[in-house]
Amino acid sequence: MKRGTNIYEPANPKAERELDEREYEILRFVGRCKYATHELARPYFSHTVAPPIRGKKTNRIIDIIMGELFHKGRYLDRPHYISQYELHGKRKMYGKGRPFTLYSLTHKGRDALIAWRPDLEEDIKEHCRIASHKNKVFVPNLLHYMMVNRFFVSLSLALKNIEGKLTHFSFEGPAMDAKIRNKYIQVIPDFTARFEIMNPAGEMKPSQFFLEAERNVTPEMFRIKVAKYIALYSAKVIEKQLGFERFRILVVTNTENQRDSWRRIAAKSKAPELFWLAWEQDFSPNEPNSLWSGIWVTGESEEPISLLPSWAFQET
Repeated sequence: MKRGTNIYEPANPKAERELDEREYEILRFVGRCKYATHELARPYFSHTVAPPIRGKKTNRIIDIIMGELFHKGRYLDRPHYISQYELHGKRKMYGKGRPFTLYSLTHKGRDALIAWRPDLEEDIKEHCRIASHKNKVFVPNLLHYMMVNRFFVSLSLALKNIEGKLTHFSFEGPAMDAKIRNKYIQVIPDFTARFEIMNPAGEMKPSQFFLEAERNVTPEMFRIKVAKYIALYSAKVIEKQLGFERFRILVVTNTENQRDSWRRIAAKSKAPELFWLAWEQDFSPNEPNSLWSGIWVTGESEEPISLLPSWAFQET
């Protein structure tokens, strides 16, 4: 097979080329997500490349750039993704009825980012994650990553639409732990964020939350996770370690039935007000304002409500 004819093999991996700012930002985006697709990158960058470039529309140019960052220099990689039950071969994944291409950042890509912004070296090393092409990712794990990444892109765009500001975010962490009543307890959120939006008085008010993407868990596993969060909250561990005095725990589920089942588990906990749940199909990066609509149920009520006004959550 000729080099470049296999979708997992770049056409010219040793090529050296100058990258522009948009290409660096795409590398940074893919590194943050760990695994990214065209479907995620297009809406995330649509506001920055709205006019046609090289005669191509916004969506098409994003596809071209990501392909070039893979083929010419291998700044991006295309990891293999396979079914847990088909370990002897590779299986294409399908999104909306058609196969999609998966990208991850390479060591060369991360080195290029550091050379571009040496002032952000620590941030890039900490938050731009490498997924080696030698390590095949199983489909269930990949779908979990995609669930978190869809939320991240939706939130980023939804905040732009209301002139909000994402002041801090972290994938897969930070870890919160403590020994409580001779028992070691640790929680590592799938995603953590702080953001600010303007209240009716024209003041920017902060809010913070943890995200749990519940795709591959059992009811008992979720019940244990709820208990851990409440134990750390009650002992003020989260406040001491992260400075989060007040926060929400957002739970995104795979199905509507799962959302309702998990809500009932949260409702029986000692702090049901902490848990806000939504079904992942209720919001989309292509319609980010849907994140602010009445799609959330809570441990206190099964009546769907809006995530906003988030500033009210921080009022004293």
